[in-house]
Amino acid sequence: VFMQSDVLEVAHEMRDQFDACSSIFKHIDIINPDIPCDSEGWILSNPMGIRTEREIHAESEGAKIYRRMYQKI
Repeated sequence: VFMQSDVLEVAHEMRDQFDACSSIFKHIDIINPDIPCDSEGWILSNPMGIRTEREIHAESEGAKIYRRMYQKI
């Protein structure tokens, strides 16, 4: 599951929902430590290789994009 938002509160809500299901989903930094994440577990760049229009616009405005990826176990 890949999720991203430029709204920190939304990103936290999504993160909290998946982190609460840790018996079902594991964060990508646990599964693959080669994926670059910051100290809070946000993925540093879009792993999909194609940026959304929202992502492009938000970054051009100076916003940070908060990304998380989980794998079902």
